[in-house]
Amino acid sequence: MGHNPSRLTLPSPPSSLSPSAAMPTHPDIRDQAYQFFLEEAPELLQTIESGLLTLRQGRDTAEVHQIMRAAHSLKGGAASVGLEPIKAIAHRLETLFKALYSESLTLDSELEGQMLSAFDCLRRPLTEQLTQGFFDSELALAQAEPILQGLETQLAGAIAETENFIPSSSDLGLDMATSIFDVDVQQG
Repeated sequence: MGHNPSRLTLPSPPSSLSPSAAMPTHPDIRDQAYQFFLEEAPELLQTIESGLLTLRQGRDTAEVHQIMRAAHSLKGGAASVGLEPIKAIAHRLETLFKALYSESLTLDSELEGQMLSAFDCLRRPLTEQLTQGFFDSELALAQAEPILQGLETQLAGAIAETENFIPSSSDLGLDMATSIFDVDVQQG
């Protein structure tokens, strides 16, 4: 039997935890979180895929940031609904995408293909979860490992170079004062 299909069955917290230390386990809260995840995940996958497909035409910090943030959001969403293998793959992709900030990294057709293969390691099991309600977590992780490990090794220098990089508002094409004003006015 070696396969371990992941189903959305969130465990209750151990009884040794005090109520204040336990995660909320009310079924309605879990169902709402899962529904939100189901609604947001396809759009985030599309953001990553379309971003990767257009990066060679004009890679800029704002585009890389959008791809990296989509992976980050999928990582957090998967964590919030107990899909640990999806979270783990998305976390590693986030790091790989962040390496694309490196100006010394040449994004050629070979690297683009490798990045798309790495993205497929996330897209496949996540799409199965979204459409069928489960995926084979052991298979997903086994298929992802050599692809992700290979890219992590290949991009080790760019990963180290961009580890603490945080794009500025001008890198992202934002006028921070206007952005803050617009948000505050809308919320006010």
